[in-house]
Amino acid sequence: MSKALAAGLRCRPVEETVADTWAWLSGLDGPAPQRTDRPAVGLNPEVEAKLLRSAQTGA
Repeated sequence: MSKALAAGLRCRPVEETVADTWAWLSGLDGPAPQRTDRPAVGLNPEVEAKLLRSAQTGA
C-alpha cells in the first residue's frame, strides 16, 4: 500500500464514494454496464419463476 500512496493514491471517505457512485448510476440512461468477465448476478429467470410457482402452490 505504501507504494500506491507514494504514487499518489488518494483514499476517499466511503460516504463520498457512495454518493458519487449513486450520482453516476442515477444519471445513466438505462441499466448499469456489467462486466463481461464475471458471471451474472442472481438466479436464472427460469429457475426463479419455478421457485416462485412452487412457493405459491406450497409444493
